[in-house]
Formats: sequence, C-alpha cells, structure tokens
Amino acid sequence: MPILQLQLVSEAEHTVYDNLSQAYEAEFSSLTGRMPDKLGRLSKDTELGGRVRGYLWLQDGVPIGMAAVDRQDHHSEVCDFYIIPSARRGALGRAFAHALFDQRRGEWLSKQIAGAEHAVHFWRRAISSYSQSDFREDPYRDRYWGIVTRMRFTTSKPVTEPSYGLLGEGNKR
Repeated sequence: MPILQLQLVSEAEHTVYDNLSQAYEAEFSSLTGRMPDKLGRLSKDTELGGRVRGYLWLQDGVPIGMAAVDRQDHHSEVCDFYIIPSARRGALGRAFAHALFDQRRGEWLSKQIAGAEHAVHFWRRAISSYSQSDFREDPYRDRYWGIVTRMRFTTSKPVTEPSYGLLGEGNKR
C-alpha cells in the first residue's frame, strides 16, 4: 500500500520542484511551441513566491508530482499540475488534486489551454468527484493563453495543513 504525502515546497525542495516542472513544460511544449534554451531548459510561466505556492506529491517519499497554486484573496487557481506518466494510473493524480483542494476553502479554478484534451478530461473527473459534480465549466478568454477551458467550484470542507498526513490505499477518492 503506497504512502502518499502532500509537501509544501520550501527552499530545500526547490530543485526537486524545478526538475519536475521541466517535465511538465516539456509535456505541453507541443501546444505552447516552447523550445529549450542553450542549456536545454524550458522557460516556466509560473514562478513560486508571493501568492504562488509550490507543492510536491510524494509516493513512499519519492516525488511523483508537482503543482503551483496561486492563492488570491477570493479564490485559488491551480496554475501548474504534473504527475509523472508512470504514476498516472490508480487515481494518484486525482488524490493529489483533492489534497490541494483540501488546503483552502473557497472558490477554486483550473484552466486548460486549447488542445490539452487529456488535461480537460482529467480535471473534469477530479473536480467532479471532489465537488460531487457541483462545478461550472466554460470557455474563458485568458489574458496570456487566449481561449481556455475553465472549471470552477467552491469548497467549504475543513482545511488540512500540508505535509498533509499520510494517505494509504484505503483513502483513495
């Protein structure tokens, strides 16, 4: 039974977060047209700091995912979200999304760029199962990305602190 843990990124984990964010940027590069620099690194759209918090998703202590969440006054937005391909079965991504949602009450947003149908499908399922299908989905004109698929819902569940406790197989959502 795997042990899953949500960890807030501190300075000590920033390199781990950055490594996973490169895989995230590479996965979407066919849609963004992004090319690496001379060192082989892809630029990132979301930098941690200020309102933006980074999270790691650990399975048995090994990082298998990363996320960036912009915590604004009236809502939280999942800006970046990535699970390594070998961990995309067994509801690990959904458990990661739910663990993020448990961090803060209020409205949550997720936006997917045009062409990212796999992401739209994932978020539709993750948000629907968390919100008991009480969410809104609409096309939205994002200032940076243009038309995106936006999903919104509100949670009033009790807040859970990161380094979240350990989730075992029996706690899958």
